[in-house]
Amino acid sequence: MTSTPTGAALTGATLLVGVQAGSRLASFVLNQLVVARMAPEAYGLAAVSLQLALSTVLFLAREPLRRAALRMAAAPADARALAAWGLPIGLVLAACLAAHSLILAPDPAAAAVPGAASALGLTLAAAAVELAAEPLYVAVLLEARYVVRAQIEAVGVLLRCIVTYAGVVAAGAGVVSFALGHLAYAGVVLVGYLMAGSGFALSEAIPRAGPLVRHSPLVSALAAQTVLKYALTYGESIILVAVQSLYDQGVFALVNNLGSLVARVIFQPVEETALNAFSLAGRDRNSTARYGLLTVLCKGMVSIGLLFATFGPPYAHLLLELLYGTRWVATDAPAILAWYSLYVGFMALNGVTEAYLHGCASKAGLARLNWMLLVFSVAYIIAGLAGTTYAGTVGLIAANMFNMAQRITYSLYAIYVTLPNDGVPLPTGAALWDLVPSPPVWAAFGVAAAAAHGSAAAWVKLDSDGCYGSWTQRAVHVAPGVLGLLVVAAAFVACERELVPALKRLIKLRRGGKTE
Repeated sequence: MTSTPTGAALTGATLLVGVQAGSRLASFVLNQLVVARMAPEAYGLAAVSLQLALSTVLFLAREPLRRAALRMAAAPADARALAAWGLPIGLVLAACLAAHSLILAPDPAAAAVPGAASALGLTLAAAAVELAAEPLYVAVLLEARYVVRAQIEAVGVLLRCIVTYAGVVAAGAGVVSFALGHLAYAGVVLVGYLMAGSGFALSEAIPRAGPLVRHSPLVSALAAQTVLKYALTYGESIILVAVQSLYDQGVFALVNNLGSLVARVIFQPVEETALNAFSLAGRDRNSTARYGLLTVLCKGMVSIGLLFATFGPPYAHLLLELLYGTRWVATDAPAILAWYSLYVGFMALNGVTEAYLHGCASKAGLARLNWMLLVFSVAYIIAGLAGTTYAGTVGLIAANMFNMAQRITYSLYAIYVTLPNDGVPLPTGAALWDLVPSPPVWAAFGVAAAAAHGSAAAWVKLDSDGCYGSWTQRAVHVAPGVLGLLVVAAAFVACERELVPALKRLIKLRRGGKTE
């Protein structure tokens, strides 16, 4: 039986989501395994600076060409020739980055990291190898062979993790190991697409001026969008590399890797499911069910944010000590993780409120949202540069919170003011405080926070290495936090018991079931 294009796309999307989830998990596990063996400066160079160099070359060189080529299903030869321009463009970008990093504006701190220059060269070589596969990639996707792409990327991620781990742990190669991992992934991509074959001679997958000239208006428009998207996507990394030292980059990368796991495991599935649910409800006049789902989700996300804000700061030091040992607790990582714990709540609430907008707003409303996101992103970059310059990594996290706060504020304004005037009504009496837990729950969190912070101030005495003196001291510090958590749980059972059945309905919806 022949599958339809829509069916193939859905199957491919499902596989790619699985591969991406596996890739994120593998990257997280890899970082957990190798970070304790690396100095903050080396880890910062590998996880931030080199990763940004790789992403810059790949994103700017191939994104507009790839998007244009994938619109040219009726002219596959032109699509392949257009995608092939990614390699020469990438080589120019790589040469500029190498010249800037090694000749025009060399960083003495980076030069002091063993193997830094070699790692940069290998990383840029990996970008070139991956760009060489672009015509083959486009050919495979134009033929709707999504399974091939998923298989290649899965093998590439696995080999990248193995090579990186072996290089750091077995060979002691440090930052070079990360570059070799990127090169291994790129090699799998190129060889995989070569083996997949697409029924055309490789001589047809070379840059030709004709297709580029014919489609230059489209490519130019997409290139402008790509530059803007690049700044918005990698703004945080750009700020870190431009303003912060390798030491600060390493500390932030460590904390961000831990914190982003929450976003990947909890927030992203909730946001995707919420968007699906709100999109199904759409602009239906039955506002009670739609608003009920919004209130339950917001209460749940705010509660998760309060959990991190309550227990993250007092226990950040202990968590890092248990995970990474003495090297990292002696850095600014505990303090940065404490601040990041406050940022988690902003991420949680923003995802749900924006999902409501995307699911319920009209085309005009979505256009307004896109323009506002652009304004907010510019404001974020300015705040990030200023915050990082004057307050270091804490300033960057504060800028992230500011960015989420302005987006949440706009979303709430749209939910309670703009959308009701645009045909998406709210139930009578709907108010902002419907979206947050009840006062007894807030009081319970306050009691828990006082207990956790109080135990840290009264009983925690760190040794000369910045670690807890004994397991008894750790237990004494954790016990009040556990009791505080029980108080919070009791408050939820008494005052927010509807969250549990609502969560069960949401899980059923995510699995494809029907809700009542």
